[in-house]
Amino acid sequence: ESLYLDSPRTGEPKEGAEVSNNQVVALECALPKMTQLTDLYIRGSWMTNRLVARLAPVLQQIPKLQELYLWDENLPEERKTAMDLILSQLVATNKVTVQYSYS
Repeated sequence: ESLYLDSPRTGEPKEGAEVSNNQVVALECALPKMTQLTDLYIRGSWMTNRLVARLAPVLQQIPKLQELYLWDENLPEERKTAMDLILSQLVATNKVTVQYSYS
């Protein structure tokens, strides 16, 4: 199973483009129940250090998670370094592969 966390595409209305706390809480509750989840794609409004930091401990509860794809067209090196640090426990404990995409 795969899950895509994305925001409106360029040219689409931006209403609600910001991720709300309610959306994050709902996801934090739902993710541990997704026992068949193997791939998670994070992009757009979801691709912030704060949100990924909130989700990282929850992702450790998903036994079959293998791949985490992070998309950001403009990811500065310092944010990538911070993201690597945030996800280091997930990578070490769960053997999850993290891949970055810039397109």
